[in-house]
Amino acid sequence: VNCERKLYFPSEHLVREGTAGDRLYIINLGTAVVLMHRQHVTQVKGGAYFGYSSLCHMSARERERDRFNISVMAETMCQVLIVTRASFQHALAKYPEMREVSRRLDEQERLRVHHQ
Repeated sequence: VNCERKLYFPSEHLVREGTAGDRLYIINLGTAVVLMHRQHVTQVKGGAYFGYSSLCHMSARERERDRFNISVMAETMCQVLIVTRASFQHALAKYPEMREVSRRLDEQERLRVHHQ
């Protein structure tokens, strides 16, 4: 899967609440804070990820409604890997055996987010 590597500086937003959820963000290095309605929710560190379920939505209606319900802001300098929906779908087309794995990961992610 092709991904973009990006550096975020302290106080810079990785994503803002309400923006289109069409990418997977993986924090490779650094620390960021998660905000909801401008209130601190939690802190995330290297290895954390968000946005996975947005890669899996197939219908145009689901994609249109898919928005981040959180903001994530770098607390320290963060190195982040970003995977677009198009890149992920291309990889699934190339490796169709991974579709079932992807479906299970999506279910796990939805449960994790629902319980937070």
